[in-house]
Amino acid sequence: MASTNLSEEVKIDMPQTANAEMEALIDKAAELVLNCEAILFTSGAGMGVSSGLGTFRGIAAGVWPPLLKHPELDFTDMSNPKWFRKTEGNSDKHSTANFGYAFWVYRYNAYTSANPHLGYKIAKRWSELNHVKYSFSFTSNIDGH
Repeated sequence: MASTNLSEEVKIDMPQTANAEMEALIDKAAELVLNCEAILFTSGAGMGVSSGLGTFRGIAAGVWPPLLKHPELDFTDMSNPKWFRKTEGNSDKHSTANFGYAFWVYRYNAYTSANPHLGYKIAKRWSELNHVKYSFSFTSNIDGH
């Protein structure tokens, strides 16, 4: 196995009861990373939540202040590009195109100003290992990191 330390910044408190089988699995995973030509990272909304970003649903749902005035809409409804196809001014409550653009600007600013946590930095570092020719990220999240 190569001598690269993949978890340089990661400190994991593993109980002394960690069994030999688990340690063997961790060693095998590290060996695979250290000897691969391509790597695929998979993640979900939890990656963004740990960086302070909201999700589409649930307790960590992103709250855009104008949505508080429109209980009939939620984050998922606002994430639909239909807002840009609607005729502007088709509501007595708001101009839909401007409403849509304001929502997307809010999201863009949140995502581009978030500070990626250590998990993102590890994924980036692993993808930049000299032997890795291709790296891919498959995510169900939309945070852009």
